[in-house]
Amino acid sequence: MLFTILIYGAEGLADRLPATEREALLDKHRALQARLQAEGKFRGAVQLMPPSTAMKVQDKGSGLRVLDGPYAESKEQILGFYLVECDTMEEALEAAKALPQGVAQMEVRAVNWAGGLQ
Repeated sequence: MLFTILIYGAEGLADRLPATEREALLDKHRALQARLQAEGKFRGAVQLMPPSTAMKVQDKGSGLRVLDGPYAESKEQILGFYLVECDTMEEALEAAKALPQGVAQMEVRAVNWAGGLQ
């Protein structure tokens, strides 16, 4: 079963960390990716660009409109996500626990559909 691990936090969070802390944070991501890859469970990971780069496509009934972002109405943004294949929610939660804690929040959610995966 596929799960996504959504990573929420303040925009530019990693950029504000001292270099050693930022590198330690990235090391945890690399370690999780390597472990999941070795287990055949890694399907992808994405770090998103800042919300200021977002565009919104909206249908207001009179045709499509394209609007400049950002659109989130909170200080927390989706910074990135993982797509992992796990047998259970508990296994997916263990993967999320391997990510850096205390700098961002993780949300684990089952995926109903994902196209283009092999």
